[in-house]
Amino acid sequence: MAKLSYADKLKAAKGISEFKGNFRVQFKLPDLKSAVRRSLGIMACEENLETAIASLSAIKRDIANGAYRVDPESFWATHFPNSVKSESIKVFTVGSIFDMYEEENYADLTESLKSKFKSCKTWTAKNKLIELDIKELTHKHLNKARKSSAKNLAVSTVIEYSQTLRRILELAVEDAIIEYNPFVKVSKLVPDEKLDEDVLPFTKEELSSLLDVVHVPQTKVMIEFLAWTGLRPGEMKGLAWEDIFIDETNLTGHIDVKFNLDRKGKLKTPKTRSGKRTVELLPTTVKLLIEQKKRSFSLPAIDEIIYLKHGKTIIVSRRRVFLSREDKPFKRPELTTVPKQWANWLKEAKLVHRPPYQLRHTYASRMLKAEANHVWLAKQMGHADWGMIRIIYGKWIDEGSDEINKVAANLALL
Repeated sequence: MAKLSYADKLKAAKGISEFKGNFRVQFKLPDLKSAVRRSLGIMACEENLETAIASLSAIKRDIANGAYRVDPESFWATHFPNSVKSESIKVFTVGSIFDMYEEENYADLTESLKSKFKSCKTWTAKNKLIELDIKELTHKHLNKARKSSAKNLAVSTVIEYSQTLRRILELAVEDAIIEYNPFVKVSKLVPDEKLDEDVLPFTKEELSSLLDVVHVPQTKVMIEFLAWTGLRPGEMKGLAWEDIFIDETNLTGHIDVKFNLDRKGKLKTPKTRSGKRTVELLPTTVKLLIEQKKRSFSLPAIDEIIYLKHGKTIIVSRRRVFLSREDKPFKRPELTTVPKQWANWLKEAKLVHRPPYQLRHTYASRMLKAEANHVWLAKQMGHADWGMIRIIYGKWIDEGSDEINKVAANLALL
């Protein structure tokens, strides 16, 4: 019988995994809904695997015989003497809860979530909460930080920081460090006034003026492509010819949006189920792709790493549709990374400044003016339902004063 490899032994050891070079164990506690994962603080190697298995067995035995319920502090000190659960650490600061959260969820944090996590930690430190004893943190501290920040930051940003911090503090509740999350008593922030400039799509004339001053041929195609598909720049730059299906004779087709290029240059699957979608193409878009085929369709495929959830990856052979200099895949999701290039183009075209993301809004407003079905449009853009279409683009929705007559006429045909 063949001897099991270390990898096979580790796989067979249920509840034990490697994390940052050490063994980590996973187990259930009677007072928590989700499983707990903790590092044993011993190096992950074949020689130590039996020790890790024995440690997890002892942990489960103490939980089963009630030792955890009787004396939680002794339980943590016994099995995790080097952990933040140890009696040696008398005070849990807000910062230490950040560290605990990062340790437990590191493998599941996307680059976007890591960025939010880092920004939230910086915000917490600026408001002098990071060194505060977690047991002393109250809703009054949080209200003060939120109201103060709202003077200089968008309320939506403050709310985002708050949501991240609230999720982190839940860990302290689950681990019985605090009795309840102080966010339950936090007062609501009044949203910023919604300005018309928040959604400022390009008119047909404005888009034409912009394209007249753009001197990079492929960038012209990308601008029009975004305006006629509603894709996000990162989704567009992540497209491959393997994702595109067009009938050049009839100028019809569709694209499968499978991946998005993040800020670290990694190809990842969409964050939501609705983000992974099929986008039907208009004749104008098919013509753009026919033009783009001359630039990149015949180039050889390259092996690309696709970063999946839970730290998993796969390698896929693909031919990117849009390429940077020297026919290399783009490493940034932005439409253009040359400093002030976009701003200068808008200035030269005598247009009001707006970010390239407004090209997505341009597509949506165009479709609504053309009386596109709202549910269909929501699917095209990757929204879970058409409610977001109404919220964001409500003023372009023609409510139709003659709608009742249209309905009556259609019913008569049934």
